[in-house]
Amino acid sequence: MSLPGLKPGNDGRVGDDAEQIHISVAVGTDDQGRSIFPAGRLAPSTYSLTIRAVGYNLDGKPTVKHSGGSGRNRRQRQRAAQRGWENAMKHFTDRVAAITGAGSGMGRSLALALAREGCHLALADRNAAGLAETAQLARAAAPPIVGAPLRVTTRVLDVADRAAMFAWADDTAAEHGRVNLVFNNAGVVLSSTIQGMDYADLEWIFGINFWGVVHGTKAFLPHLRAAGEGHIVNTSSVFGLFAQPGMSGYNATKFAVRGFTEALRQELDLMRCGVSATSVHPGGIRTNIAQSSRIAKNMVGFMIEDEQQGKDHFEKKFFITAADEAARIILDGVRRNRRRVLIGRDARAADWLTRVLPSAYQTLVVWRMHRRMRRLAQKRAREGAVAGRPA
Repeated sequence: MSLPGLKPGNDGRVGDDAEQIHISVAVGTDDQGRSIFPAGRLAPSTYSLTIRAVGYNLDGKPTVKHSGGSGRNRRQRQRAAQRGWENAMKHFTDRVAAITGAGSGMGRSLALALAREGCHLALADRNAAGLAETAQLARAAAPPIVGAPLRVTTRVLDVADRAAMFAWADDTAAEHGRVNLVFNNAGVVLSSTIQGMDYADLEWIFGINFWGVVHGTKAFLPHLRAAGEGHIVNTSSVFGLFAQPGMSGYNATKFAVRGFTEALRQELDLMRCGVSATSVHPGGIRTNIAQSSRIAKNMVGFMIEDEQQGKDHFEKKFFITAADEAARIILDGVRRNRRRVLIGRDARAADWLTRVLPSAYQTLVVWRMHRRMRRLAQKRAREGAVAGRPA
């Protein structure tokens, strides 16, 4: 390796008055500039770096910052730019975040995590009592900020109501001065066979899970662009990665959110407007979503014993990740400007399964469901035999 040293700047000056300093490092050469590698094996490389004097310290020595270069560091920056890291929001202090479904669960955990970082909040939910409790907890969790207390506003609304969502977005921008983050988090669950599913239930779940995301995105996107930087986080699901019998309505909404958000992210990348988007795929998160879900009667005796048993079984077997941990992972994904965020080992396993077995995974799901249904039938048979015995 040879180090030719410092070369004068473009103006030909050196010393304290130099505006630029060029450093070149030749790797793989001797002092005479000849290659030290055997012929035909490796070629020497030259890496250059330009630094610019921007001031002087107390000893009179110039302080510098990087202003260009070549080689590995430049390639890393180029790859980072291609991955979209230039739009990454590195911190949330003094930002403004709008969150739907903030009255409980993952929405509440997101609100509290953001409040701890000094992020102002606009919270929405249908549950007025839960929403008020989240707002109170967020204010208590906020760090003390002299002269700029945390602003927390709330709105009781249904995300399926387009007019209400657009009015909330406009009011949020007016009350807070800007909006930087939108978490379209509100969601519900429907379990039913396709043949037995009521259209009213299907329209209900689409109104909240899909149209709520669409309304939130379209209502807030102009405000995010006006702020100059922003991030839209849309909650899909592990069921937006793979399908399962009895969950067709839920699957349809979450696959739709995934496709919508991935298309949105690509459009924002092309626009280079400072706004980005992430699709979030939680596995089983310990919230009350199972207990508040709708389970159709056609599922009882087919895949579950009864409605409450179905809710309890799903909650016990699949809810493995805490809501606070889910919020931490989501916010880390925003900082890294991730296109997709997987939450929980179940979500990572589902993602891996659908990549390895994009169609054949369905056979595995059917096999597992057959086993479960056989056990359910055997249990009913045993209970019937016991009930039929004479006292």
